[in-house]
Amino acid sequence: MTNTIPSKEELNTLADYLQRVADAIPDGLRDLRDVVSFVTFDIRMYSQMGTKSKSFEKALAFATTVPRVEDVEDDKLTCWMLEDEEFRKYF
Repeated sequence: MTNTIPSKEELNTLADYLQRVADAIPDGLRDLRDVVSFVTFDIRMYSQMGTKSKSFEKALAFATTVPRVEDVEDDKLTCWMLEDEEFRKYF
C-alpha cells in the first residue's frame, strides 16, 4: 500500500460504499460485518476530523480488498463475504 491517502471526497465515497456492504452482510457473518463497520468508522473519522486512529492504515488496506460492485446482491460480493479471511487481520 502506498503512503498516499485518498482525498476527503474519495474517503467519503468509500465509507458510503462500505456502509452499504456492511448493511448487506447477513447475521451469520457478524464478525465480518463488525469489521466492515469499524473500518467504515475509521475512514469517516479521518475524513471528517483529520484524525487517524491507530488502525487507520490497516482499515484503508482492508477497504481495498472489498470488491467494488454496483449491486450489493452481486455474486462477486457474496463470494467475498463467504470466502475472505483478510478481515481477520484487521482485529
